[in-house]
Amino acid sequence: MDEENDEWFELPDASELGLPHRRLRLLADTHVPIALVEECRHGGLDIRTVQEEGVATLADPELFRYAKRLGRVLLTMDSQFWSERLYPVLQSGGIIVLDAGPQDAEKALDAFVLAYVAFARAYGNYLTDGMRVKAAKDRFRIRLRSHEGRNVTYVVRVNRRRVQVRELDPASE
Repeated sequence: MDEENDEWFELPDASELGLPHRRLRLLADTHVPIALVEECRHGGLDIRTVQEEGVATLADPELFRYAKRLGRVLLTMDSQFWSERLYPVLQSGGIIVLDAGPQDAEKALDAFVLAYVAFARAYGNYLTDGMRVKAAKDRFRIRLRSHEGRNVTYVVRVNRRRVQVRELDPASE
């Protein structure tokens, strides 16, 4: 498949859609490097860690439900949280999965910055409405439930300072 010729469209800003701003509130799990948490705080983001919440030993399914109860988007480097079978979009409080190795804090930070600047800053806590993001250094994916009731995944890239999205074929996942 020639990615340059695929159908890409610009992602509108939440304000262009008439959505009021909802500040992003994060809960970082034990996989997220403290350096990334500190960078987020330095940038003015509302982020708590599972250690601060006293829930660092929760199993993943309980942590998934805990973040939703708090109204926080779960920030993790645990790729299992991308699994629709284990963590269905409709039951999600919002998840950002950073696609980086456990010892690669710089790559994790780059992935988060891309997802935040290109998407999460504008859409904030709308992510808690069952969206999930899987972020890598150069692009990210968004999975959500469409208005038609089906799960949809988009790949997102920044091209010449424009945020562009393309729907992925479910068979390609």
